[in-house]
Amino acid sequence: MKKNEILKSILAWAIVLILLGLAFVIYRDTVTDVINGIRSMDRSTILFCCLIAMIYYLCEGTIMFRMGRLINQNYKWHKGFSLSLICEFFRVLTMGTGSGFAEILFLQKDGIPAGKGSGLTLMQYGFKRFTMVIMCLASFIFLSLKPETSGIMNDHKVLVISAILFSFFVSFLVTGLAFSIKLNRLMNFILDKLKEKFSKKTELFEKWRKTVNQLNEAGQTYIHYPTLLVEVFILNVIKMSAFYFIPAFILGSSSDVSLLDCTLLMSVAFVSATLIPAPSGVGALEFAFVMFFEGLVIQAHAITGVLVYRFCTWIVPCVIGFVIWIFSKIINKESKSA
Repeated sequence: MKKNEILKSILAWAIVLILLGLAFVIYRDTVTDVINGIRSMDRSTILFCCLIAMIYYLCEGTIMFRMGRLINQNYKWHKGFSLSLICEFFRVLTMGTGSGFAEILFLQKDGIPAGKGSGLTLMQYGFKRFTMVIMCLASFIFLSLKPETSGIMNDHKVLVISAILFSFFVSFLVTGLAFSIKLNRLMNFILDKLKEKFSKKTELFEKWRKTVNQLNEAGQTYIHYPTLLVEVFILNVIKMSAFYFIPAFILGSSSDVSLLDCTLLMSVAFVSATLIPAPSGVGALEFAFVMFFEGLVIQAHAITGVLVYRFCTWIVPCVIGFVIWIFSKIINKESKSA
């Protein structure tokens, strides 16, 4: 048994090292650009932006804690906070595909069954997308009515509206499947028909069915706690606002528009970038950011702003998440040997 545990540990570390190597190859140019970009910024400004970025993970951890505690009364807040950063590490490590799996795995280790953890993770994702689309829509309308920014909104309205509709569809589908029993039954019916028509894909459709039912099971639990749902929505607004505020703060002195307008414009750029496929969103956000902000600031300043944003919301949390993950592995190893 001990030999099997050693082999599993070696395999896990080997996979992580391989993924680290791949991530380095894929992200090395981006990381180099980010490091070069922050060299021109004042250290106190960068530190302040990093602290603002931590608000996102504090809120994310609180959401995990509040939602996870309904399933396991012993779930601790610090577990949720550390998990939010660990998930960021795995999101970057796996090019955006492994954070959900990592969240389910660590929730299971902390006493939340995989099925319920899967439903919680999907619901949390749906709530986040719903919050993003509401904030983006409100920002788009507000900025379209202001003379200083109406031109930018008009130039990119097709992209913005398409991104809003796409995000609305995704958030509506996830939250609808979570809270509506009828929609859940309809989805199960559709999957049954697909399974009959494409028998070779039976295993895939069964996996989808399991995920859909886990999501609905979680939704039927949380729907009885409307106060919690409102709290989660407010925390999502705060955490997304923290991310949106960072580039606005950086570009505030070089822009002709207010700090609020820059923050709202970042909300629009952030959602618009979701239509552009890219690993971990790298490249897509930069493109959308420069596209929306170049009409307000010098392009060089816009590029610097997004690079500093990446450093504070991507590199720093990833490194912290990696350290927390290593520390948790050491703690678990010591507890098993004790």
